[in-house]
Amino acid sequence: MFRRTSAGPSVEVPQGGAAPSVARCGMRKHVFRSVVWRTAVRLLVDVVGFALAAVRSRSQLAAENLFVRKQLALYGERQVKPRRADDATRITLVIFVVLDVGTRRIAHGC
Repeated sequence: MFRRTSAGPSVEVPQGGAAPSVARCGMRKHVFRSVVWRTAVRLLVDVVGFALAAVRSRSQLAAENLFVRKQLALYGERQVKPRRADDATRITLVIFVVLDVGTRRIAHGC
């Protein structure tokens, strides 16, 4: 059975009305790859940013911290809902927690 779609030429569609499974599987692989690629790039950017933050002076870090606190207070005043964290942000936060726990154990001699 051929049916005309709004996106283009006539396409053969099985009687159940569903699109061919081969096309859906290929699309899922493409979407998955792009998500993995985007996450990997964002993780790399976070690691480079962390390395750069490690070599900054204390006064620069204090100024950035002050700016971020003011920005957070502004969001609170305007009642702006924060965006959902993406995969790269979640992974980065987990890495920071693991590094922090390891640093505390070393500092306390545990």
